[in-house]
Formats: sequence, structure tokens, C-alpha cells
Amino acid sequence: MIRIIFILIILNSVVLAQTDSLNHFFNNSDYDKAIRIGEKLISNNSASEKNFIKIAQAYTAIYQYRNSLNTLKKAENIFPYNSNIIYSKARVLYKYNRLKKSAKNIYKLLQKDSLNKKYLLLAMKIANAQNNYKKSIKYNTYLLFIDSTNSAFNYLAGKTSVKLKENKQAIKYFEKAIKYDSTYSDAYKWLGKIYDAFHDWDTSLYYINKAINIEPDNISYYKQRANTNYNRTHYFVALSDYNKVWKADTSSNIISFKLGVCYQQIEKYEKANKLFLKSYSIDSTNYKINQYLGMSYYHLNQYDKAVYFIEKAQQIIQPDKNVSTVLQSHLAINYFENKQYNKAIVYNKIMIKNRPDNSSWYNYYIAESYFILNDFRNAKKYYDKIIRDLPPYYQENINAHLIVIKEHLFFESGKK
Repeated sequence: MIRIIFILIILNSVVLAQTDSLNHFFNNSDYDKAIRIGEKLISNNSASEKNFIKIAQAYTAIYQYRNSLNTLKKAENIFPYNSNIIYSKARVLYKYNRLKKSAKNIYKLLQKDSLNKKYLLLAMKIANAQNNYKKSIKYNTYLLFIDSTNSAFNYLAGKTSVKLKENKQAIKYFEKAIKYDSTYSDAYKWLGKIYDAFHDWDTSLYYINKAINIEPDNISYYKQRANTNYNRTHYFVALSDYNKVWKADTSSNIISFKLGVCYQQIEKYEKANKLFLKSYSIDSTNYKINQYLGMSYYHLNQYDKAVYFIEKAQQIIQPDKNVSTVLQSHLAINYFENKQYNKAIVYNKIMIKNRPDNSSWYNYYIAESYFILNDFRNAKKYYDKIIRDLPPYYQENINAHLIVIKEHLFFESGKK
């Protein structure tokens, strides 16, 4: 009898030693060794409930989800209806993207313990992964019932409300998040995003500045502030933040494009052109990049390149009438500057139909094109259609050309 007890003590000591080794290797992220020791425990029928869960976690850590689930299946045979094992299985299934099965397991647990924070948080993750935001907010409501002053729970409810397009409700949740934790920088960020959507720029900037004060090294906050100033057309103010973001990531065509727009708006055309070229090298199929690249060449008096890229923008996509009209307007002026006068005439005539309120300018370029082509009758016809005085330089040009046209038409009539 004493011998049997002694053997049992030795065996128990071995199991305890293996369990300690399993935990040691797992905690040090040496998952292969943890699994080897854990499998020995299972084969010797010595694995405890916690051992099974730890082995399954080790398999999950190296993305061996099937092995993890097989381990938990063995555990269920030994420890049926064990809540910890069912929860572990639900977590593995969630990570394995088996969302329906994961939800089924977590639902079983919630039936027994509907206010368990751990279960509710996993249930929320599953619902969000399924884009079932109504179910997610329901679980979040239970969490807030348990602890209404928890900043994280209020923050999560705010994010889900944004998904449900309930922005006013989201504001309330985010405001509670910062009420209970004034350092919750991401809550300030989301408040800024919502007020951006409302075009309440000043309030948006107030909140994103708060986030930056809390986390001055978070580059995403500077990006958001730059976007807010960009959207409200404060391009000069947006510049410094976009430059900061650009230094952190020079592979983003969106940032290089927006930075280019800022430089173009403050008439730094060479810098704008370089940034648009960078955007073009990343994505040459974006009509807007081609459009702005073309206009940067226009401002640099390189009209042949301007025409090339604006024509390309027009070929790529014409998503709506307004965009098409803008591109046609660019081509009308660039064809003229590039001395492609016949095309300039065609496009300026199109623009008269599209924007009759601005017809004096388009008539001017049509008349000038005909004048350069020595078609004096048509030139006079379109000069006469200019119904308002243009700025002095252009008006002087018109008057000088009308004198020349009068002389040519006089001699033509004399010849007849």
C-alpha cells in the first residue's frame, strides 16, 4: 500500500513538473515545446482542464486551428459541459473565421450567464465580424448595464453606433468615454470624425487637437487634422500636417496627392507637380491624379504635357456630368495654350453650352483661335458675342484684333 502511494506521489510530481514546463514554454512563446509536453500529458491521460486549454492556445498561436479544436474536442469528452472549454472553443472558432459555430457556442454560455463580461465581449466581436451591428449594440448594452462608467464599453458602443449611422447617439457614448477617462484619445478622434461629417470643422479640430495633446506621436491624428483642414479648404494650414504624415509614409498616393493639391492651391506649382508625379507612379489609372497633374503642367507653361494628362483623365473615367465638364474646361484652355486651335474651338463651344453664364471667356478663346487661324469673319462673330468687358489686358487685345479684322474684311470686300 505504501509502495502504491509512493508511486502515485512520484507520478503526481511528474505531472506537476510537466504542467510547470508547459506553462513556462507557453509564457515564453515557445509554443512547439509547450505542445510537445502538452501532448504527452494528454497521451498519459494526465491533462487537466487548464492543460487542455493551454495546449489549444499554443496551437492557435501558431495558426494550427484544426489541432486546437481537436484538442478541445478531447477535453469536452473528459470534461463535458465545462464553460471554460466551451469559451476557449468559441474563441478558436472566431479566430478561425468560423463565425456561425463560434456564435452558437457563445450563445450557449450566455444562456447560462447572460451578464458575463468575457462572454459578452466575444459575442460583440463575433457580431461585428458578421456586420450584425444591431446585435453587437445589444450585447454592448448589457455590458453598460453591468458597468455604465466603463470608458471602454462606452467607446465600443460609440463605434458600433457609427456603424449603424446613429452619429448623435455615438457622440453621447464617446462623450461618456472621455467623461470617465479624460485620456481616452481615440474617443476624441472619433468625435472629431463625426463633427467632420457634420462639416462642423471648428468642433472637429477641437477634439482632434485634444487627441494630439494626449498622444503627440500618433501620426494618424495628424492625418485626420490635415484632412479636416483640407476639407474646409484651409490648404496652407493642412500643409504642415500632411508633410509630417508624408515623411512617415511616402508610399501613399492619397497623401502625396492631397499634399500636391495644397501646394497647387498656394501656387507652389513645381512642388505640386513632383507630388502629383509621385501619385501617378503609384496609381496611373486615377482620373483625378491625371487631371491635377495636367493642371500642374498648365501652371508650369508645359501645355503639351498638360493636354496629354487631361486627355488621359477624360479617357479613363467620366463618373458624372460635373467631372466631365471640369475636364472639358481644362482642355478648352490647354488646347488654346498648346496652339491646338481647332480643338480649342470645339471645346470652348462645348463649354458655352455647359456654362453659359461664363460664355464671354469661352467666346474670347474661340474668337482668338479663329483670329490666329486667319478666319476673320468667324473671329469677329465671336468677338461680337462677348457681352461684358474682360480685364484690361484681354479687352485691349480684343480692340486691337478688331481693328486688324476690320482692315482685312475691308480689303476682301474691295476685291469683290
